[in-house]
Amino acid sequence: MNLSQVKCNCHLYSEFVDPVVGHVITGNVNVVSNKKLRKLFKKGYSFIEPVYRNKHAIFKSIMNDLTSYIKKLSQKFSVSEKFFDGWKAVVLDKVKSKVFDLDICPKRKQAILDSEKNDLLTLKEHFIISSVDKASNNVSFTCK
Repeated sequence: MNLSQVKCNCHLYSEFVDPVVGHVITGNVNVVSNKKLRKLFKKGYSFIEPVYRNKHAIFKSIMNDLTSYIKKLSQKFSVSEKFFDGWKAVVLDKVKSKVFDLDICPKRKQAILDSEKNDLLTLKEHFIISSVDKASNNVSFTCK
């Protein structure tokens, strides 16, 4: 069987078909019709979506870690965990003001919404999406 006999969806992307092989093999992100997805693909494989930072979750995690640390110290030095209560209160008070004063919570913008998920699934059905060798930030689309 040669490449011209392979059943694929290249007819849906005719302007991106390579004339030599008769199938889509391109690094042109315009093959992605969804504008938001295309914008993400232009950012390449090295793009990482910013993570939403919840200040309350951060502070709670610090509290839990500090409690765990105090437990280990109390076991190591054979003293009551209550021995550390004053120190723990001072540390948490200082940490709380630092955590809640920092501007670490950018407004959450979800990169891919449900509508984009469907378009992405279609792309994944039609193409092998991979990085381009020696240009790892570039993306290539090859028909399946």
